[in-house]
Amino acid sequence: MKKTFRMLRAVRALDGVLPGLIVLAIAASVGAQCLDYETTPHWTGATSTLDRPTRVVVAGSLGYVTVTNYGLQIADLSGAVPQFVGAYDSPGSANDVAVVGAYAYIADGSQGLRVVDVSSPTAPVARGGLNPGSVAMGIAASGSTVVMVSNAQLSVISVANPDSPSLQGSVTLPSGTTKVALAGGLAYAACGASGLRIVNPSSPPVIVGSLDTPGSAKCVAVAANVAAVADYNGGVVLVDVSTPATPSVLATIAAPNQAVWVAIDGNRLWVAEGWSSSELHVYDIADPHAPQHVGTLHAPGGPTCVAPAASRAFVASAAGGVHPTPALHVFDNVGGAFPAATGQLTTPGICQAVAVSGRYALVADGYADAAGLTIVDVEDPAAPFVVATLDTPEDALDVTVSDGIAYFADGMGGLLAIDIATPASPVILGELETWYAGRVVVDGQRAYVGDDENGLLIVDISDPETPTLMGTADTAGRALGMAASGNLVLVADQLAGLAVVDATDPGAPVVVGSVDTPGVAYDVALCDGLAVVADFSLLTVVDFSDPSAPEVVATLDTPCRARRILVSGDLAYLADDEAGVTLVDLSDPLAPRLAGGINTAGKSVGLAVAGTHLYVADSAGGLAVLPAACQDASAVGDDASGATRVAFPLGLSPNPGTGRTVVRFATAITGATEVAVYDLAGRHVRTLHDGALAAGAHELAWDAKDERGRLVAAGIYLVRVRSGQGVAVGSVVMMR
Repeated sequence: MKKTFRMLRAVRALDGVLPGLIVLAIAASVGAQCLDYETTPHWTGATSTLDRPTRVVVAGSLGYVTVTNYGLQIADLSGAVPQFVGAYDSPGSANDVAVVGAYAYIADGSQGLRVVDVSSPTAPVARGGLNPGSVAMGIAASGSTVVMVSNAQLSVISVANPDSPSLQGSVTLPSGTTKVALAGGLAYAACGASGLRIVNPSSPPVIVGSLDTPGSAKCVAVAANVAAVADYNGGVVLVDVSTPATPSVLATIAAPNQAVWVAIDGNRLWVAEGWSSSELHVYDIADPHAPQHVGTLHAPGGPTCVAPAASRAFVASAAGGVHPTPALHVFDNVGGAFPAATGQLTTPGICQAVAVSGRYALVADGYADAAGLTIVDVEDPAAPFVVATLDTPEDALDVTVSDGIAYFADGMGGLLAIDIATPASPVILGELETWYAGRVVVDGQRAYVGDDENGLLIVDISDPETPTLMGTADTAGRALGMAASGNLVLVADQLAGLAVVDATDPGAPVVVGSVDTPGVAYDVALCDGLAVVADFSLLTVVDFSDPSAPEVVATLDTPCRARRILVSGDLAYLADDEAGVTLVDLSDPLAPRLAGGINTAGKSVGLAVAGTHLYVADSAGGLAVLPAACQDASAVGDDASGATRVAFPLGLSPNPGTGRTVVRFATAITGATEVAVYDLAGRHVRTLHDGALAAGAHELAWDAKDERGRLVAAGIYLVRVRSGQGVAVGSVVMMR
């Protein structure tokens, strides 16, 4: 009777699944709207500085960074990550730098101006200096003239003789002056609470114009008769300076936090929010009367300065967050388009995780008065809407779907089995009390539950009305994420790293090995027989071919806190907290490579890929629907998204089926052919053929089992045929 009940429920669940199959078929035939994330603006890496960086200037392939309490560091910027090649320890506190030709000019705090010969970047040499008697805060240079500002003074200095700079004149400015820019023969000073002052630096220097701003002017950049003033709590003020004597406000941009730095590159304005935020905002100011926000990037540690240069931007940041040391960060493709979400939905609770079943996204919507399951119709990804909510007993932390049942990790509410066959009316079928269920993964008739400090729970879900505890493995840390590989379960065990559990006997699972990963293990996925760990500020690859002695074989820095990981084909998607979603190329898992990313509205904490879309649980922004990443046709991640070439017809029958599925196809050429089955996450399930086939019609059978001979769970599976003629992909529904 119970088996019949489950079959009927699976048939009803197909009402939600079949539309998803239609979308996949259409996408495969007309080409999916995937996104090449590598062409979008994204973080590529960082290099630590000796202390808190105050300014970065780019000149050719070199970067010049002033560092508080140290001096000047010089970086080679030709690679993906900056490499410091030389340094100069200045006697004061390096607050700013300007570079002209072979010389760097440092505003060195109480020591005034320091001139450094940087013609040999690996061996910079001190030349002359000049102390006008005040604390040097900002500096700009043009030709042989340097303009330097202190708290209440602007000094004009000739550096025609770099060994003996000479003061040409000075002018008193309002107190609180910190930075200065040169443009069109004039100096523009950011004068704190007094706003903007415009100075003619010719002898003697004189103030020719002024404009009070609403906040406190911290920095100024000038281009094409427009001055952009970083006005702290006043946001960014765009000023028309075409007539210097009467500058006027063009527009004001409200900053979400405090604007401390601005830079202009062409029509793009960059705004850094310093210590108060990790965000960099980019605006289009082609029409300075109506600036348009075009994107946001996450700069770890709090950006204090940004230097855009061609297709890259170099960002100085203080220590903070997951990057405990001050650093110089690099962003690539910053001139490109910032991708936008296809759809966005604010859910009733605080999104913690998401799973997709056919046309519905299931959201674990935790930490709210009405926390629980939120079911969202995503058939039109641009207009998702809530179709039902279910208030679960406790915190709603994770969700996965199998056989028309949503399995729910509900914190102190334990493990719940929820019938979603009628999406508008979800019903709790069964529950299992646990200590604190934070994560759930389903593999066949088993559910693996991450029960925090209690370790790994193995649960029999053959009857979802009565989920039954089979066994427990007490791991050393806190079980936060799991992945199943045959009879082994890999556990992301927080501070204890990665644990390997042998579940051959589910009633008595045993921890057979572990490795202390370099970060904090939050989640784990599989790729080519290796474990890939979301390891806080790292992606860590672990070889567990010897389960008793797993070994870290590769690591890769990520921009923020990697909380969740999903592997699809050769790509890993990381839910990377404030940095949104970070993509990693795993085509060579021993040498993982950053492959782009996208910022989300708040903090990305969970994700799922289905069809041509990426679904992100954002704890501040709700559910975001984004385009999935494009991959090469040989990667099954493309197949899962429908973004592949269809080289020949592919037949799968019966479809839906309960057991044996026949795969029919015909090739026009003789040669190597691979036929394999994958699940929707891109994980390999079974290889049906891998070898030469003659030209002509072929027929293979899949018995609904994986490589280990186990029956697969009910769900949608992808069959890929790859030959010299091309690639064909079909989908089949397996029922139980």
